[in-house]
Amino acid sequence: WRNDHQHLCIFSTQCSHISPTTRLDEHALPCNDCASLLKLEEFKKVLRVAMPSNENYKFVSFQFRNEVLGKHFVKVKEFKELFDISLQGNCENSIFVHFAKGAIQGKYKENDVFLGLVKAMTQKIDCDERGVGMQNSHYAPAWDEFVQIVCIYSPRAHDFLCKHFSAHTARN
Repeated sequence: WRNDHQHLCIFSTQCSHISPTTRLDEHALPCNDCASLLKLEEFKKVLRVAMPSNENYKFVSFQFRNEVLGKHFVKVKEFKELFDISLQGNCENSIFVHFAKGAIQGKYKENDVFLGLVKAMTQKIDCDERGVGMQNSHYAPAWDEFVQIVCIYSPRAHDFLCKHFSAHTARN
């Protein structure tokens, strides 16, 4: 059989594209070859397989990139929440969607300190969620240099910065 993801249909590979008759609501019935798929034991077995849970989507193949499989693809890449926001039409006011679009378009390439801060904070939150410490963490060079300069000019400002953001301490 052949899957048509765009129209959410399944066709026999020997489909004759000729329907024997139409229903009263003017929808065409499947041809004999396509209807015979329902009798195949292998096809029935595939239909009985349960859909994977969201956390198991990363094991699903994502070689096809059309709209239907794209929804599954975002689950694989863990962008489901961002994708759902854009589908709901709430993206005009979302700072996260604006930032993601700008980052993809390369608008922040020249802002190394800012990108270093974003990287440091995502790294910190990831470590907190996993329950591990920030030992041996590596920061972006621009962010590290910025924190070092703040430490040289004002140790109190550095302490404040380290309290609210992820950065090396003055000893590092």
